[in-house]
Amino acid sequence: MSERKYTYDVAFSFLNDDLGLAQQLDQHLQDTMKTFVYANRQEELIGTDGADRFTQIFGQQARTVVVLYREMWGKTRWTRVEERAIKDRAFEEGCDFLSVFPLDDPPGKPVWLPKTRLWGDIRQTGVRGAAAVIEARVRSAGGEVRPQSPGEQASRISEQIGFAKRRNEFLNSEIGVKLANAAADALRAKTQELAESITGTEEAMTIEYRQHNPRIWEVFSYGWHLRFLWQSTCVNSLREAFLEVVLSRDPNPFSQQPALQPWRGRFSFDLCPTGDPLWRDEDPDPGWHTCEKLADYLFRKFLDNFGPDRIRAEAPT
Repeated sequence: MSERKYTYDVAFSFLNDDLGLAQQLDQHLQDTMKTFVYANRQEELIGTDGADRFTQIFGQQARTVVVLYREMWGKTRWTRVEERAIKDRAFEEGCDFLSVFPLDDPPGKPVWLPKTRLWGDIRQTGVRGAAAVIEARVRSAGGEVRPQSPGEQASRISEQIGFAKRRNEFLNSEIGVKLANAAADALRAKTQELAESITGTEEAMTIEYRQHNPRIWEVFSYGWHLRFLWQSTCVNSLREAFLEVVLSRDPNPFSQQPALQPWRGRFSFDLCPTGDPLWRDEDPDPGWHTCEKLADYLFRKFLDNFGPDRIRAEAPT
């Protein structure tokens, strides 16, 4: 067995939108092993060359590596650096150090990865089950799963307290409210842009945009509506502010059935652990979104409802 000394037992590589999931996995593991999630190690990264540091961590310093894989992984600035380090290490050592959890539906994988390195769907195993798989992988790689020392635990708690303080200051500030209102305006503009872009390029599809007031807007087509409500009433607090998005369908005028409302989402504007103000999905598995990515995500939900079998009744004849 290799005598290499590792700085971390497991390092997570993922897209920024999956930070919430990575942190949930990390919470299950950090008391028994040394973990690396970049957002939780900001103090260690300050003043270093990011590309060099990530190359060292994923290429040498982590005993095992976990990739939360989506199609865009390896195509963004930092995941591209991480993928290069992981590929180089796999070429030298093989892939035993690596576990990949696909998150797309249907699941995918990096083209260079053997199928045997894929693990189960986290949506089926749950976060706890995935954490158990990772823990077993660390053990098989020679890692010792142990409780943190008092010093390590105190350092982690100190970091958490510091972030909680910064987040509380942000959520209870006029600047936080101003940034949130600006983000709502940017999301509304992006929604309108997407509707006009699709309508202008797709001959058979028209998506209409309607703004009721600066805080309420919607897009609709073939009886389907995606409605947005931005609720922010305080000038110096975001505690009660939220964005509600509802997907609904008009009732058939010849039917007694009520309107359909197949999906409702709720988002808050919050400080994510990287220190960036972003939209936070309030689902059980929270995700973080920029305005552009949130607009894309919501439009995909809207467009998922279209198809010949679903729009035939509403289509013009």
